[in-house]
Amino acid sequence: MRLWLALIACVLAGPMHAQTWATREVCLLEEAQVHPEIFTPAFYANMQKRSAEIPNSVGRFWRITSVDGAVSHIWGTMHSSLPMILRLPNQVTDTIKAARIVATEVDYTQQTREELSASFTSSDRYRDATEISVRDMALPSQLLIWIEERLIGLGWGDEALDYLSPAALAELILADPCGDFAAGIYPIQDDRIQMLGAIHGSKILSLEAPRALFQKLSDESNTGLTRAMIAVYANYLNPGVTQEMRSTSHALYLQGRIGEMMAWDELYFSEAYPEEGPDWLARTNDYLLRERNEVFLGSAMADLLEGGVFMAVGTYHLPQEYGLIALLRKAGFAVERIALEGEARP
Repeated sequence: MRLWLALIACVLAGPMHAQTWATREVCLLEEAQVHPEIFTPAFYANMQKRSAEIPNSVGRFWRITSVDGAVSHIWGTMHSSLPMILRLPNQVTDTIKAARIVATEVDYTQQTREELSASFTSSDRYRDATEISVRDMALPSQLLIWIEERLIGLGWGDEALDYLSPAALAELILADPCGDFAAGIYPIQDDRIQMLGAIHGSKILSLEAPRALFQKLSDESNTGLTRAMIAVYANYLNPGVTQEMRSTSHALYLQGRIGEMMAWDELYFSEAYPEEGPDWLARTNDYLLRERNEVFLGSAMADLLEGGVFMAVGTYHLPQEYGLIALLRKAGFAVERIALEGEARP
């Protein structure tokens, strides 16, 4: 869920606000390329070294074969609506069209009139008298400023930080500010894949319930996780972001260099917030990736055994020892990378 941006340790100084950096010029990239000059030499060397240590760190498209020979596929998405991200490789598009089932992280289409009505109700997004305020979570003041600017930019007003529940606030800041320019017009890549599947007659499988994230973060016992997620995503509102940074992030994705993106994240939080940053990221990944990967696999298992499944999940869900590639192999499936034109080699 975090592929829309990877941050750099050397943040630009200046009086910018969290929304002002997200101009059309910065956001609407026409091409993507890696800009090594945005990193210090030491940072870039460490990023390469850490990436090499991450299992299954290169590649977005993989073939899954059951012990009985049933074939499915898994694709790592980028949650972006940029045309360069929406343009899927022909091999991927053909596989979606032929799929029996297209499985995405969450199917947000409403199943009943009651669900539709409930989706327009936001009463549970407001903090009650017993619920902790985000202001009382002892987060760095600059993060609170960036969050406040983002909420104002989304139309929630300048007091939203006080009346929104932490779970609601965490959900709101998940979205890339650069996506605002095409919101409601262009789908993100995941939604385009679901749409293609539906158009070509595939059954749509939701790997997780639509409200699972909100319910998890609303549980008082998970306040530490909620705080960590808010801190992580508030950092992605950093006004020091440049077009070169975004270009690099998108280029790494298109080249399948996912481990480098993850290493970039890890090193940034370790250097920018040495006391709490690594813990924020670890807690966030433990839920968003490790825990949810188990849920995703459980939801898809029966269909994967039958074959004909196209799984589309955020690319960060694929690598690591707790990633879906490793979990699928542990479950007895053969998983092989399908190298695409323009992608890097392991």
